Amino acid sequence: MPLMPLTLLLALLSWRLPALLYGQTPPFIPVLALTFLPIVVDLFARLVIIRRPLRVSPSGTLWGGTFVALFAIASARSDLISGGALIITLAQLTVMLYCAAIMAGMTRERALNDLYHAMGAFVLINLVLRFGLGMSGSGVVLYEQYGAATLLSSLGVGSTRVLFPLAGGLNNFAVTAGLVLAASLYQLVSRTAANQWVTVMYALGAFTACLFVDSRAALALAAVPAALAWMASWRRINVKPFVATAACAVALLIPWLYVAVGQLLGGLTWLQSFARNPDDLTTLSNRAYIWSDTTAYLLEHSSEALVGWGAYGQTLTGVVYMYANRLSSFANIEFTSVHNSLLQLVYDMGVLGTGGVLLVLYRTIASSRGMEFALALYIVLAGITEATIGPFNLEVLLVMTVLTTLTGIARTHWREQPSALPTA
Repeated sequence: MPLMPLTLLLALLSWRLPALLYGQTPPFIPVLALTFLPIVVDLFARLVIIRRPLRVSPSGTLWGGTFVALFAIASARSDLISGGALIITLAQLTVMLYCAAIMAGMTRERALNDLYHAMGAFVLINLVLRFGLGMSGSGVVLYEQYGAATLLSSLGVGSTRVLFPLAGGLNNFAVTAGLVLAASLYQLVSRTAANQWVTVMYALGAFTACLFVDSRAALALAAVPAALAWMASWRRINVKPFVATAACAVALLIPWLYVAVGQLLGGLTWLQSFARNPDDLTTLSNRAYIWSDTTAYLLEHSSEALVGWGAYGQTLTGVVYMYANRLSSFANIEFTSVHNSLLQLVYDMGVLGTGGVLLVLYRTIASSRGMEFALALYIVLAGITEATIGPFNLEVLLVMTVLTTLTGIARTHWREQPSALPTA
């Protein structure tokens, strides 16, 4: 089924390319052409030309569909979803449903391989557009100023942080590039890469993107899955799924431990060279203030937090303006996330919805194997400092849909064949 990687790639481009071309919220026709038409062609080829029926796994679509449904409910409850944003949201949900259905009819290895190539190509296209064609950021620009790239300056290269043409923001694209880097490093270290040269190319492209975006967290966290793979294979250390799950659970609780974390980082003076400003380490680039304000608001409105406020809940509640003065570089403050996945989920979906997403995440990580483990682990670890799961990072939502669908398939398969349960 050769159309799958191309369809996914076009789906990724459909949310950004019209904004780049039109310099504004994209109209319906370009989004339709890039999102819905490739999906229709792909389904037509599968069902009519190839004549291969979709063998959809009920368990697979249950988990993938659950994640899509939770996101759809949060979007529908948001007062900010209107006009062009509604078109993009509709396209996004369409692609997520498409992935949940198609992935359930494919083998894990093929599904992950197609997803990996689509994501890798997406990162490389951004690099070519930015450095090959000299194109600047997209029409939906969240920043007025970018600041200096500290990672490049430590290498003797003077540059500002780069907003790539098809990126929705600096940090969002950093998470996307980190996903590709994490998957690439994991395959190289565990020697599971189907095509080593292509994997190296994706790894170098993602590494370059992270450098120019100046995402220190993306580079550091992308190496974690690879390190676990090395420990499991080279030193014969059995990395149990529940250990990874426990580590991720602790990572998501860091906002409530920000004081201790800030003091710890502040004592590591050798890290000062990587800071963008003098108090960067102790405030985690102002995240300490954001987490403090958003947590205080949730405690004051605990009953309302049960169901959340819908997509962009931090804006609908007005809490985003409590820390607006800390983020003067943002042109559109209302779209600034709370920079932590757990907190963002509570604002968007509430405690109940967050519980559903965490259950999906737990089952995904606990039953993962191979590249799927690397992708799922990176998403949660990156959730320490970014809202990886939410309406802000469309590419990660796509990955989550694929992973949760494959988790359902894996559970069905392993129930029939217990010996296939992974050890790492």
